Amino acid sequence: MKVKAQDLREYFNDPENNNLTSYLNHCKKMGYTVYQKEGLVIYGFGFIDEGVPADVYFLPGKPKEGQPFSEFINEVLSNSESTLYDMIFAPLRMRNPNLGTVIQSMKYDNVSFGPQYKYKSARISFCKITFNLFYGNTTRAYPAKPDISELPIVYNGQIFPVRFRQLPDEWGRPVYFEEQQFPDKH
Repeated sequence: MKVKAQDLREYFNDPENNNLTSYLNHCKKMGYTVYQKEGLVIYGFGFIDEGVPADVYFLPGKPKEGQPFSEFINEVLSNSESTLYDMIFAPLRMRNPNLGTVIQSMKYDNVSFGPQYKYKSARISFCKITFNLFYGNTTRAYPAKPDISELPIVYNGQIFPVRFRQLPDEWGRPVYFEEQQFPDKH
């Protein structure tokens, strides 16, 4: 039986199924491999539909206990080993029908980036993303480009040159998004 996207949307819109626990249980039954990464997410630029951005940038990192949010951002952005990943985000709406509300209610700081800092009012928040490796097959019709470039990000008046690339195929597909609370944020 072939499942249509609309059928999956109806499944995840059911209050019994539209949470991470039910999705993880579903993955376990299907034999999928899932894992989670915490980090910074930059959003609020480009095309946004019903509060959900088409794309976000994800920068993995985990704060130290008690570390202030701004200090964590500075630490991750200034780490020369950090890589910022361009990630298609809109499909995550299927498993989280309230994603627009989650995005709009997230606590954030502002950042600027791009040529001449074109995007002056982007937002940066702390999140956790669940990735699915399915059956270990992470190939896509349009493979991610491995090219790494540099993207200047401005945070609190300081410019950070950050390595930037498309999300690697071997990470699997992002399937679920959660805001992570930072104790010191307003």
